[in-house]
Amino acid sequence: MEKRCIYCGQPITKKPAAVWLKREKEEVQCCSMDCCNKTSRFIKWDNASRLKAYVIIGICAAVNLINIGLSMKGWWTHIPLVIIGICLCKWPLVFMHFHNYERFGIWKTLKYVRFAAGALIVFGAVITVWDMSFL
Repeated sequence: MEKRCIYCGQPITKKPAAVWLKREKEEVQCCSMDCCNKTSRFIKWDNASRLKAYVIIGICAAVNLINIGLSMKGWWTHIPLVIIGICLCKWPLVFMHFHNYERFGIWKTLKYVRFAAGALIVFGAVITVWDMSFL
């Protein structure tokens, strides 16, 4: 299996630049210094914002489960779904660590996850409007 750049996902053809991950004591390889710098910035941003995302998504998931468990009806019951979608747009790789996305690279994976999060936002907004119209 050929090595791919962790940031752009392109095959590495020349000597790779490496980014060391402090906690994991491992390195990820990049195809250029530009990708290396972008990966370093992304890793710092991801580590700094991961806890905020967990807290917000956890609270929204708990509220959503309470709404379902108590069979609450109202236009506002689907708002946590929209908030979860917004959080996934802001912090897209919160459910898995970034080095699991070597196949596509961080850049493309961010686009795919944000597209799915946008679909979740639209779905939540549509069912919220639907409930506002028919309740």
